[in-house]
Amino acid sequence: MSEIKAVMFDLDNTLLDRTEGAYRTFRYFLTSVLNVDPDTLYGEAILQDMMNWDGYGNNRKTFTLECLKKDYGIDLGDFDINRWWFYHLYRFEDPYPETYQVLDYLKKKYRLVLLTNGDSYSQNGKIDRNNLRHYFDFIAISDEVGKGKPDELMYRLALEHLGIRADEAVFVGDTFGKDILGAHNAGIRPIWIWPDDGRPCRSDVTRIMKISDLMDIL
Repeated sequence: MSEIKAVMFDLDNTLLDRTEGAYRTFRYFLTSVLNVDPDTLYGEAILQDMMNWDGYGNNRKTFTLECLKKDYGIDLGDFDINRWWFYHLYRFEDPYPETYQVLDYLKKKYRLVLLTNGDSYSQNGKIDRNNLRHYFDFIAISDEVGKGKPDELMYRLALEHLGIRADEAVFVGDTFGKDILGAHNAGIRPIWIWPDDGRPCRSDVTRIMKISDLMDIL
């Protein structure tokens, strides 16, 4: 195996705790849009269902509105939930406790890259609010590139910018179909970050449970 020169990262649920951020954002949605008290059992029921409907960010936001209407009789009409989400999620999404320590450690040894799917306003908001930009030699956001993971374009742009080969980089991400398969198809060694929640994986891909595990293998 070639010497590793760069470590590439996904953003949401890799460096930032999107699950906690989504929960906090949905709580704000209940109070500011639905006028529902999130501290009641009824409010918590809606919150838990919204988290399920969100599917770790992989489902359409409009699906949440469809389910709200179907399951709770709450009809928001033509409410633009996508726009609302873009302007609010970044305010509630924080790094994992170990994120800065890991980035400080890796920055001394490797060049770092950030490749994230999402809209420019929200993703840049997350990066800057959490003071992450200075860690990375290259950042690509799908909304600005025109294509997102698992398309090989984002990976290829990063490799070209750094002037390295695919086998000289690793990619760390949480979404198997976008992050892991995309990196693999681009010739980059993937590292799957997923908590030990009982989910099996019989692939021989490297798996870590938390971001700090990287300091033991890189």
